[in-house]
Amino acid sequence: MDLAESFLTAIDSLMTHKLRAILTMLGVIIGVAAVIALLAIGNGVSASIEQEIEGFGSNLITVITDSENSEGYPALAESDIDALVDPFNAPQVIDAAGQVQGNQQVMYRGRDTRVTVSGVTENFFEIRTLNIALGSGLTRSDLDANERVAVLGSETVADLFPDGEYPIGERIKVKGIQYKVVGVLEEQGSVGMLNPDEAVYIPLTTAQSRLYHRRTRSGQPAVDVIYAQAADESVMDQATQQIKDVLRARHDIAYQAADDFRVISQTDILNAFNVITGAMTLFLGAIAGISLVVGGIGIMNIML
Repeated sequence: MDLAESFLTAIDSLMTHKLRAILTMLGVIIGVAAVIALLAIGNGVSASIEQEIEGFGSNLITVITDSENSEGYPALAESDIDALVDPFNAPQVIDAAGQVQGNQQVMYRGRDTRVTVSGVTENFFEIRTLNIALGSGLTRSDLDANERVAVLGSETVADLFPDGEYPIGERIKVKGIQYKVVGVLEEQGSVGMLNPDEAVYIPLTTAQSRLYHRRTRSGQPAVDVIYAQAADESVMDQATQQIKDVLRARHDIAYQAADDFRVISQTDILNAFNVITGAMTLFLGAIAGISLVVGGIGIMNIML
């Protein structure tokens, strides 16, 4: 039987058994489409997460306490922020902001919601690329005077002002203490466990004196996180090393001793997410591939 005769025989078989041919084609099409769709979903999730992280700034560096090496004390203080923005100490760091945070019950005229209440420095919103939609942000004078003022996330506003009331100038309560609302953030969306929309921001000094009384080993009011801004994405490594050198010197960490803090760049976060999403994509592709092979074997068995 030559090639032409085989082809005509195949066409005749397909025309004679139309339903079987359609079902066979459908099985192959669905199997291949499933592989492509699952791989596309994995790549889409990876790209979405990467875009959200880059939205916080590609030159952002995060410093937190290393709980394993800090002897149970917070490692970072507000004075560390001042040291990092000194150009003689860290010339590749152009700005730095501090944050202390915890979950609190927030109330307004009988309505309440439990959100993250953060004490922040006045430059926090700019460094974290959080835009003000209404009113204003916090000022240096707010921190100097321990003012009871607050900036609200968009979802917090929706929870406390569901009827569309204008929130600027109104007073909310945190642990029974009134805070005047001076600003509202634009809707940001969440990344992982971070959701600035479900938050209240007050001056760092106010939060340290009224809500969070944590102290460093030297007795200074502590901050949970320092966000530093490198001069440019190309000098991230130098900025990271300068931050480590400044903090090691300030914390009297001996040569070759472990740091009581951790420095994390946006590149480190992106790499970690890429590893996770890459593994997820491979897993989804493997499942789809196995399904395609099993379906293909079933089709072969029917045809034979």
